[in-house]
Amino acid sequence: MDIKEFVGSLPLGNSQSIQRYKKGQRNDTYKVVSDKGDFSLRIYNFKKQSEIEFEVAVLACLKDLKVPRLVMLNQGFIENFNDKHAIVYDYLPGEELELFTPDQLRDIGAFIGEFHNRCANFVWKKKREQFYNMPDGKIEKYARACQEARVPYLDLLPQLIKELKANRLSRKLPQGPIHVDIKPENVLFHNGKLSGILDFDNSFIGPFILDLAKSMVWFGTQNKKFTLESTIPLYTGYASKRILNQLEKEELYKAIKFAFLSHVFVDYYMRSIGGISQDYFEFMVTYFYAAYNTFGITKEEFDRLLQR
Repeated sequence: MDIKEFVGSLPLGNSQSIQRYKKGQRNDTYKVVSDKGDFSLRIYNFKKQSEIEFEVAVLACLKDLKVPRLVMLNQGFIENFNDKHAIVYDYLPGEELELFTPDQLRDIGAFIGEFHNRCANFVWKKKREQFYNMPDGKIEKYARACQEARVPYLDLLPQLIKELKANRLSRKLPQGPIHVDIKPENVLFHNGKLSGILDFDNSFIGPFILDLAKSMVWFGTQNKKFTLESTIPLYTGYASKRILNQLEKEELYKAIKFAFLSHVFVDYYMRSIGGISQDYFEFMVTYFYAAYNTFGITKEEFDRLLQR
């Protein structure tokens, strides 16, 4: 079945155009314009239905926020397409930005804080991979895969793993569903206002401050350099909706480091199994990991900057 025939089988009305978005490492997403409105169709190239069910449940928890609103299809929210799975949501207007004002960063932070509040009592009884949870056994498995695949930049891996282990977070931190990929490419603005947060497909149950830290490192990284000061509006926006407890405040410094390190390490593994392109892997090592290595302030300096 081709994409046009598949779209025609869905309760989306008569389609007038189907256009694939260029971005995306692991999924294919299309904009569908029909006589019933505009929709986004996502085809999951690798994910199991159980994994997508978690994403659907999280989006249901956040239905009143600026997130994709799922469309009921023939078999529920998840449809089968050529041995893959697909969802459809109402098209979200907006565009990606390269530069953000302090007010826009505060809005993003406020969204993350409200997201965590809404899902504080979220319950998921099925299995869900904790993408960036890094016990020793998982680290060893990923490292072996990288060695066997002869992934580039193997000389950097021992130090990366050493620092990754040194910055793992306390298991006592408050947890719940986290997005772990709220970055400029996944945030839409329309007429200068936040209009949507996309791509919840990597979400899992994890420490809330890891989600905050992941976003801080993405929005604070420019030209291979991480600047904490530029992320403070995002942090204050978050704190305006959800107050960090004392342990979270103590661990946030480590969380910033772990956010960088875990992301790069997972992408070493993803490259070893062909899950991401060589170009994206090169970017992660030569840009993102390079930015991590510019984060040289002490914890005391870090705390002072956030308390201003």
